[in-house]
Amino acid sequence: SGYYWIYDSFKGVARYGFLANDYGKVDNYSDISPEDMARNIAIYRLINACKVAGGDGVIEPIVSTNVGQQGNSIVFKTTVSAKIIKLNTDK
Repeated sequence: SGYYWIYDSFKGVARYGFLANDYGKVDNYSDISPEDMARNIAIYRLINACKVAGGDGVIEPIVSTNVGQQGNSIVFKTTVSAKIIKLNTDK
């Protein structure tokens, strides 16, 4: 159901993030579409930014992906925004 990249060789670690409704889409990440790759890396960065800000989670995430062409390359740019929540456990 679409065209996918298959990792033949790579260096480093690809860190992906997932939102609650994304878990059903995780079947096999040995082959992943470029759009899904851009989306999951952007979500990982959102989760990391939330942790750095001292947040406990996010609500109302908005994910937007734009596709463009630069020369012979197709560029996927994903933007994720959300509201950070902090839980107050003081009585």
